[in-house]
Amino acid sequence: MIDKHDLRMLEEEFIELAVAELTDDVDCSLYSTLQTRDARLTEIAELVGDVIASEWQNQAQAQADKLGYASGADQRIELWKDNSIQFPRLIAEINACVDISPEDWEALQESMDLDKDEIGQLFDRAHEEWETIKEKTCPTTK
Repeated sequence: MIDKHDLRMLEEEFIELAVAELTDDVDCSLYSTLQTRDARLTEIAELVGDVIASEWQNQAQAQADKLGYASGADQRIELWKDNSIQFPRLIAEINACVDISPEDWEALQESMDLDKDEIGQLFDRAHEEWETIKEKTCPTTK
């Protein structure tokens, strides 16, 4: 049997985990992986029952809404559709992951009518913009 104190502790833990899930915050202090967090949410829900877990989920959604977050899925869709986010991301990731050959640099310079330093500045600006976006939209992203 769960006493009132334990129920309150479970409620606080559940809401913290659910808000983290809704806001897509993967850096939970006690739970390092999404699978662990999701398993714990399920475990708590099984302990307290569907009615209470549903009520707590609604409280978590209200708290996430109050913090200005869309649901995790809605937020990801909004971010995905936002070109002002995805274009700097794409450019920054290309620069970080792709080794541009001398021939590709020449083709890029010719295509853009820019010299290598100017293109490098664009890569730098995209990287800076992407870092700023990550800090604002997903503060736990590495």
